[in-house]
Amino acid sequence: MPGEATFDLLLGIHYTVNRSGPERIAPKPELREREKGSITAGKLADLVILSKDLLSVQPAKTKDIEVEMTIIGGRIVYQKEGAWPFTNKTG
Repeated sequence: MPGEATFDLLLGIHYTVNRSGPERIAPKPELREREKGSITAGKLADLVILSKDLLSVQPAKTKDIEVEMTIIGGRIVYQKEGAWPFTNKTG
């Protein structure tokens, strides 16, 4: 709906892809990164790993997507408890 404001990026995407008419925006064009490097072994990375593929989930289900992990400069700065395969548990 017009006028929504949120700092929750995933909720913002949910609002955007679920609008009707000309205000609706598909997620795919917004997710392309053409200017920066690639995700390659040995490179530092800033990225977020989500619980579901944002491009294949039905728009109504985007609100159910969760952040599994956040990596900044190649370091894990957030990891959801039990996130696979990068668990902090041993044994």
